[in-house]
Amino acid sequence: MSLRVRRIIYLTFILIFAIATPLIILYTAGYRYNLKKNKIQKTGILILKSRPKEATIYLNEKIQKEKTPARIANLLPEDYFVRVEKENFYPWQKKLTVKSKLTTFAENIILFKKSLPAEIKIGQINSISLSPDEKKIIYTTDQELGKEVWFLTLEDKKERLIYRTSDQNEINLLEWDPSSRKILITLLTPKGIKKYLILNTENPEKIDIYNTLGDFYFQFKNIKENKLLLADYDLIESSNKFITLIDRKKQSLIIINPANNETIFEAEAYGGSWFPDGQKLLYFNDFELWIYDLTLDEKKLITRYSQKILDAKWHLNDNYILLLANNSIKALEIDQRDIRNVTDLAKMDEIYEFEVNKKEEKIYLLGKIGERSGLYELEL
Repeated sequence: MSLRVRRIIYLTFILIFAIATPLIILYTAGYRYNLKKNKIQKTGILILKSRPKEATIYLNEKIQKEKTPARIANLLPEDYFVRVEKENFYPWQKKLTVKSKLTTFAENIILFKKSLPAEIKIGQINSISLSPDEKKIIYTTDQELGKEVWFLTLEDKKERLIYRTSDQNEINLLEWDPSSRKILITLLTPKGIKKYLILNTENPEKIDIYNTLGDFYFQFKNIKENKLLLADYDLIESSNKFITLIDRKKQSLIIINPANNETIFEAEAYGGSWFPDGQKLLYFNDFELWIYDLTLDEKKLITRYSQKILDAKWHLNDNYILLLANNSIKALEIDQRDIRNVTDLAKMDEIYEFEVNKKEEKIYLLGKIGERSGLYELEL
């Protein structure tokens, strides 16, 4: 081999090295050539977490080797249509934007299980209430001799009668105390007068009677006396220091600072619930869902519905809401990037009310399928 040829080969390798080295460094640093934009760009990262885990991921309809939880790196900055799915679960999908040098997160993905409501108790049940420890349910029925209150343990599905009205009084409301041992039974007399009975589920023969709901709040709920509670309000439980009430007559919600009796927030609402941390209040009226953020002292409209909203509760985390409308239980995603995922979890001939058991990850439904009315449960 001549000296000239050797020099050409030597210079060629130097040239290749000079060209390749910066490209390798750029590639290693996360830079890629974007054919659409005809330029080199720094890539971004997409992080996806789902419940349950090990769900399949699709980006722009292309299956990925990673499964949730996943960190997908070196993505060119653009919009990606993301779909996450798992067998026997409803899929989740959303358009997410990946930006150069940044990480895009979707860490609260819930894949809801495809399941049907299962019967717990068949019969004419009027109302249900889940205990704070989520281990028991009380429900009311109509009998020839009067109204009855039944106690059901969810672990073994055993039930027992704990109270019966012997007159024409209507059972208007059932509530638990924080210990999950006592219940409040609100009786409505034929003349429209309300009486409040405190019943110990461990000793049903011991009954305390109160003439005003204010007395109930002060003693049963361990709330300090407040003149605003002497009116007939419904209390919304919370872990914060404030008192949250629903005025059924005015169809309004108010949050009161008990230290000075000042109202810190007021809105039109028929019902509501605090997230367990006591910082976000979900409330609703006929056709709107709202969230009030206590920390920021601001409210945000989540959605307007064409059907009347009968009830709404928090799901297992604060990124999803469960709502009852048009005899259907729906799971509504709060994340407003692109479309909100709305999943129909249960559709029955009639659904009157529901309770969420976060520990067991179940919904308890009072409703009707065909000719079978009663209490049902649905796995989340």
